[in-house]
Parts: sequence; structure tokens; C-alpha cells
Amino acid sequence: MSTLVAQTISNGTVSTSSQHVIQGSAKAWLNLSLTGGVATTRGSYNISSVTRTGTGQGYATLTTSMPNANYAVVCGGSENNTTGTARFTTAWVTSESRFDFSGVSYIGSITYGDNATLSFAVLSS
Repeated sequence: MSTLVAQTISNGTVSTSSQHVIQGSAKAWLNLSLTGGVATTRGSYNISSVTRTGTGQGYATLTTSMPNANYAVVCGGSENNTTGTARFTTAWVTSESRFDFSGVSYIGSITYGDNATLSFAVLSS
């Protein structure tokens, strides 16, 4: 295995410290759809599988685990609707190699709901 050691990375115009790239890049990302009772992955990096566990709920398994369970998952979701229903996505870390998520709808009360688009980014040192 070869090792590349660099203090600075540049595209010829803009330069940045290699430390920013190592610690500032997403370690995994996922874009999926939860519709019709199916989780469909649209694109991903470092995600080995996505499992739907119920309406609007599921988990993603990382291909390469994080160094510990103190990483962050940033998420967002959307749904095209005309009902005035507010939809949002939550995610939480369950282990070094998995995070869970849920899509929630709100129109007078909170219920789990499948969202057309769910997006996640995993950040870790």
C-alpha cells in the first residue's frame, strides 16, 4: 500500500490544508426515497445497505465504520404535497456502523410518514 503525504492540496488557484480535507469531508452520504413501502437508494457513498423497518422508518449500515459512535448525521427530507402537511426527517446514531432515521408528518398531530426524498451526510474525524 502506498501513502501520499501532503501538507496542502491545491487545484492551481485555491489551496487548503490537507487537515481540512481529512476532517471536513463527509465520511458517508445517502439520498433515498421512501415511497410505496420501499426504500430506494438514489445515490450513496460508504453505505452498504438501507433497511425500511416501518412507515417512514429505517436504518442505514455503513460500509466502513466510524472510529466511534460520536459522529454526526445531518439529514433533510421533502415531500411534494398540496395537503399542507409539514414533513421532516430525523436521524440518530445507534453504533459505529449504523444510523437510524424516521420521516415524520405533522398536520395537527405527529405521525410517521414515507417521504419522497431523504438525504443524509455523516461527519466524523
